[in-house]
Amino acid sequence: LLALVVVSFILHILITANIFFYRYLQLCRSKYFVFYSTKKGFLSLLAINLLIIFNWACYIYFCLFPYDEIGAYVREPVRNIISMDLYKTAFLGFCVKVRFIG
Repeated sequence: LLALVVVSFILHILITANIFFYRYLQLCRSKYFVFYSTKKGFLSLLAINLLIIFNWACYIYFCLFPYDEIGAYVREPVRNIISMDLYKTAFLGFCVKVRFIG
């Protein structure tokens, strides 16, 4: 469920940005609007959107989803401050520690 919230967030951001970009070109920069309607323009816009989605997915996978080391690191302070056990609760946290894969 948490992954669904995170994915829907980035998709809504991309849809809003694409609509803004489309209307901006249509209203303010009409000479560049032709590029938007060509195959090359569509593929470049698609590539940019896929790059943003890939970057967001890497960010989510490596930085946001908790793993055991972070859970153990923040378990005691969270238990003392708000009386909640993180091993029994879903949480989303940002990690600035380096984690090696493999």
